[in-house]
Amino acid sequence: MRKDVLRAGLLAVALALAAGAGPAEAQGRRGMQGSDMFAGMSPEGRRVMSAALLDSRSDPLRAQVEAAHEATLRLLEADPLDREALARAMQEEDALLARQLEARRERLLEAFAKLSAADRRAWAAGNRARRAEMPGRGLGRP
Repeated sequence: MRKDVLRAGLLAVALALAAGAGPAEAQGRRGMQGSDMFAGMSPEGRRVMSAALLDSRSDPLRAQVEAAHEATLRLLEADPLDREALARAMQEEDALLARQLEARRERLLEAFAKLSAADRRAWAAGNRARRAEMPGRGLGRP
């Protein structure tokens, strides 16, 4: 479900950017949790973070992760359950997810390095606000 929420949020950002949304529209865009994900950020900061988040949609590992997940689900549905095959499939999926997370971390680090100190503070404040709206969700993620 969290992937679907992220996809919907990224789609909203992409549509707004494709429609030529300027700073006023970008400032009002809200994530699926309701808080403004770019509140207080400069237009340049919003552009940098939008680009970093949208890059995840073209992630080359995305199709592999989806295929690995589907393989795990097929093994889970099988009767009788092949525990060893299921464990291998789950390990493969976990390894792909770890590679995907590392790539995401690198994209975010590059984006954060491009932000001004004020934009980094604004992003951190927005992140805290989104987490406060959904206690216990998204822990450990930037």
